[in-house]
Amino acid sequence: MALAAAVATVASGTTDATADLRAAIDLLIALTPLGLGAFGGRAEEAARLLITAAVARGDRAARAA
Repeated sequence: MALAAAVATVASGTTDATADLRAAIDLLIALTPLGLGAFGGRAEEAARLLITAAVARGDRAARAA
């Protein structure tokens, strides 16, 4: 799924832009009302990757989101 791939790219650190991390988090939050199951279980995995990336980068705002 494209969402999971995009999140994995951002979370992996291949891009170091804080804006990219926060944009990926915002996208996941925006899609959450559709239900995490709508993404074949990949949204939960994406959320974990984003939280890990936010913590690793020390980005408190991204982590809080």
